[in-house]
Amino acid sequence: MESANKEMNSLGEKIRKMGGPFMYDNVMWPPFPGLCPDSEKKFKEKQDMECRDTDVFICSYPKAGTNWTHEVLSMLISQSTSYNLWVEQKGLLEICDPLDITTKIPSPRLFMTHMPYRYLPSQLQNGKGKIVYVQRNPKDLFVSLYNFEKGKSAIGKHLSWEEFFEKNVIKDEGVLYGGWYQHTKEWEKKLGHNNILQLYYEDMKKDLVGNIFKIADFLETSCSKELAETIAEKCSFDNLKANRIDPTSFITEGGQSTLYRKGQVGDWKNWFTVSQNEIFDRNYRDVMKGTTLNFIYDL
Repeated sequence: MESANKEMNSLGEKIRKMGGPFMYDNVMWPPFPGLCPDSEKKFKEKQDMECRDTDVFICSYPKAGTNWTHEVLSMLISQSTSYNLWVEQKGLLEICDPLDITTKIPSPRLFMTHMPYRYLPSQLQNGKGKIVYVQRNPKDLFVSLYNFEKGKSAIGKHLSWEEFFEKNVIKDEGVLYGGWYQHTKEWEKKLGHNNILQLYYEDMKKDLVGNIFKIADFLETSCSKELAETIAEKCSFDNLKANRIDPTSFITEGGQSTLYRKGQVGDWKNWFTVSQNEIFDRNYRDVMKGTTLNFIYDL
């Protein structure tokens, strides 16, 4: 634990020195060491990354359930129900610096990223390795993202919900990773690829055991009923919140964790006003016209 805290503090200091989000290729990015400085070089390194057939990439927009899914997959792949420590989960591509540290990770490697599809390694885009793509209904996602970001010293700790709604929920302008709308539409076009498994956060909340079996089939790994049930129990929201290190606490004042808050479906009703909900619905129908995504907004 002491080693993990030391490493997190070191990374946090490095990120704070970078001064906040930055623009590259007309997209706003978080100030992570795997992305800046020398952004052109680092983005090219990621596209040229040597992938393995056994690699698994968890891809999502932030706050879609990435860390939850990572814990599930980590247990499933390792056939173990031990929780990950920070020092064991350096797989967020945006943090990996230098990228060649990933060559030392034994197979099967498990990575996470929030990057839009076009920035992924070319070999992965061409089918080498597998992608588990996680989505969450945007209303709950935006509420979770607001509560996560408002505590981060490098992002926007003084932003009110009303300001966040206007800036992030309705528009994609100047928003991290290009914004949820564009990020989601770009990914939707790729969901037919054989090396991509699409998961919904809400489906996992309804039936985590069933989704663990679905993931196991996709990864072609064994999974007994007992293992699936144990993973589901260990990866319940309350257990994760109590046992898993928050690898983002290094950029929160006082080191407070904002990674795990409620983990509920439908909490958006406690935040969206009637007017905001109507505005969002109209905007969604307009911006996402033609998409076939099927989100669940309440359970």
